Amino acid sequence: MVVVGATFFGAQREPPPRPLDWFAYALLVGSAAALVARRQFPVSVMAITCGCTVAFGAMGYASAGPFARPLVIAASIMQPTHGRAHD
Repeated sequence: MVVVGATFFGAQREPPPRPLDWFAYALLVGSAAALVARRQFPVSVMAITCGCTVAFGAMGYASAGPFARPLVIAASIMQPTHGRAHD
């Protein structure tokens, strides 16, 4: 919800070339919602999040902003676990 809210309020300050519509919000919610399963299915989550982020940018909704944060979070889980303690 933070990503959706931050993107909404950011778009109010500086409107993107294309106004946010239902599809933009669906992409934002989809990329953030996929993070729920990031530990069980890291590759699938990365693919979904990357696809939503690329589609959001390609559709012309925004060129910068918080919409990419779920992608960064998904990428962080893809880091190798060598040397880390496991439970």
